Amino acid sequence: MRAVVGVLLLTFALMLASCGGPDNPPGSAALVAAVPIQASTHVPVGSQIAYQQQPSTSGPHYPVTADNGIYTDVVPEAYWVHNLEHGAIVALYRRPTGQEQCPDVSNRLQTLMEAAPPSERWGVVKMVGSQYPALTTPYALLAWGRIMPLDEYNQDRMLEFHRQYVDKGPEDVR
Repeated sequence: MRAVVGVLLLTFALMLASCGGPDNPPGSAALVAAVPIQASTHVPVGSQIAYQQQPSTSGPHYPVTADNGIYTDVVPEAYWVHNLEHGAIVALYRRPTGQEQCPDVSNRLQTLMEAAPPSERWGVVKMVGSQYPALTTPYALLAWGRIMPLDEYNQDRMLEFHRQYVDKGPEDVR
């Protein structure tokens, strides 16, 4: 009896993994994880912030957002956490080892941004792309309280994440 129950539980777990849950549509290899929401207070620009998770999907941040766009350098986290609060998507990437700049990566993310639909309310593509040296995967997409790490660039999955989570921050601001 225990073996039958074990097999049924394993089968159910495999079905969930392959079919996805509410954050993972069927066929999605990239898993979207919910991340606990941290207090989102404004702190003075230049303040040092110790985020509880890396990269952060919420928490204290500067009172100024980063301009939407894809950056070839590191955008300080405290700027783009504020973008997340406004419902933007943040696309992080890790610079390949030994490369000073990575134009291929930033060009891919620029293509992603051009393909992303604009915010229905604000009419702009709410996305910030930045290097993130501590990233454990080559790419990660962030939304308020959500992260999707990616082992490779996958525009279809990235656009699906964007469509699902853009404008879902706690503040409805451009």
